[in-house]
Amino acid sequence: MTSYVHHPMTTTYGKESDLYSATYPEPNWVKGVSLMSDEELLVQQLEEWVEIEETYDEHDVIIDAEEMEEVGHEFQVNGDYRENRLSLQASAAMVGGEYMVPRQDITWSTEQYTGSEFSWEDEAMKRATLDPVFIGSVVQPELRDPFVDPASLGGLGEHNRLDAGDRIIVFATITHLGENYHTATSVYGKIYINLKFTPHLVADQYGFVKMIIRLKEADRHCPWACVRVIKE
Repeated sequence: MTSYVHHPMTTTYGKESDLYSATYPEPNWVKGVSLMSDEELLVQQLEEWVEIEETYDEHDVIIDAEEMEEVGHEFQVNGDYRENRLSLQASAAMVGGEYMVPRQDITWSTEQYTGSEFSWEDEAMKRATLDPVFIGSVVQPELRDPFVDPASLGGLGEHNRLDAGDRIIVFATITHLGENYHTATSVYGKIYINLKFTPHLVADQYGFVKMIIRLKEADRHCPWACVRVIKE
C-alpha cells in the first residue's frame, strides 16, 4: 500500500491589498506517511462543519412531544435532587479537623500573572516557594454526630443531618439490579450499591429500602454510595 508525506508549500493570494492576502498550504506529495499542516486541518474541519449544517438544513426537525416531556421531567427531577443535596450540605456544620489559614496581605487573583510567559499555576508555585502563603492553622472542633442514628426517620427535614463521615439515612427506591453493581434513588439523588448488599435489598410495603448512604467524591451520576442497609 502506497502512502505519502505532505510537505506544505505556501502561496499568497493578494489582489488589491496585502490586507486581503492570505496564505494557503499547497500539497506536495512524496512517498511516506500522510501529514497535514494546522491550516489544512482547520480548513478540512470547517468544510465538514459546513457540510453537516447543510445536511441539517435539508431536513425538518421533528420533535416528539412525549420524548420532550420525558426529558423535561428528568431535568426537573435531577434539579430537585441537586437542590436537596446542596441544601443538606449547606445546613450541616463544618467537618471537624485542622484547617490551614491563608495570608490576607497577598493577592490571590490570577490577574497579576497576565502577560507572563509562564502559566499562572507556575507563577503561583514559584511565589509559594519564596513567600509563605499560610499564616498557620486552626483546629475546628467536631460539631457533627460521629455516626448517624439508625433509628432516624430519614428523608428531608431537621431530623436528618450529615454526620462526621458525610453519611445520612434515606428511604431509597431500587432502580437497577445489575451484574456489577446496583443503583437506587432517594430525595438526595442517585445511589451506588455494592453487590454485597444484594441479599438485603428487600423493599418494605411502600417499595422503599431504608439505608445509610455516604456522600462520595464529585460524581454526577451517583453522588451517593450505600454503606449499610437497615432492617426494620
